[in-house]
Amino acid sequence: MKKVIYIFIFILLLAVPVLANSCEFAWKDEKIKNQTSTYITENNICQVVIKAATELFTFSTNECRDGYCAEGIGTTTATVYKDNPEVHDMSYVKYFIDDSPTDVTICNFKAENIFTRILNFLGL
Repeated sequence: MKKVIYIFIFILLLAVPVLANSCEFAWKDEKIKNQTSTYITENNICQVVIKAATELFTFSTNECRDGYCAEGIGTTTATVYKDNPEVHDMSYVKYFIDDSPTDVTICNFKAENIFTRILNFLGL
């Protein structure tokens, strides 16, 4: 039983970096054409921040709010645009990406494979 608890703690410690959401600044678009900005990256985009006049608008989900829209949050391509001609033009858009690891590899085995092997070894 003690062995199972140690193995469970080991696997839990492996999973923490994978499960942690790390939203880091990636790029700032200051050359917005036609009040539309698009960013394509290898990592998932977790947040965008629009500056218009003196206000900041933060989007962490796909939505339209306060005259601006953000699409593609959670994917590798996000587009931000102004959808109301009566609001201020966008000065810039900041894009943030999730740069947390997608896999944890130990001794050439992914964490999920290690977990499966341990469960098989324990007969679970």
